[in-house]
Amino acid sequence: MKQSQAMPSTDKCLANNAAIKREVQALKGLSEDGGLWTSYIYDVPAGTNVDVNVATYNKKDVVTGSLAYDKPYGSYNFTITRQSDGWRYTQFSGCR
Repeated sequence: MKQSQAMPSTDKCLANNAAIKREVQALKGLSEDGGLWTSYIYDVPAGTNVDVNVATYNKKDVVTGSLAYDKPYGSYNFTITRQSDGWRYTQFSGCR
């Protein structure tokens, strides 16, 4: 997904919940090294720092949170859902 495809920055970025983040990162495919968090972001150079904030998990198949990249790449709220072939972003929008 290109940043230009994300919705404009109008929403507040979702805050991290450390306990939920630990729980989510223990799930298959969602570890910090798992690659999902940055795998669909095409126009941010490899090696760019990103802070992953996990806000909610419904204990089944939906996770929400935000990605905060170094300037000038911005921050984005996301929703990921469990699909038949793994976790995928289903919503992605700019935030402040």
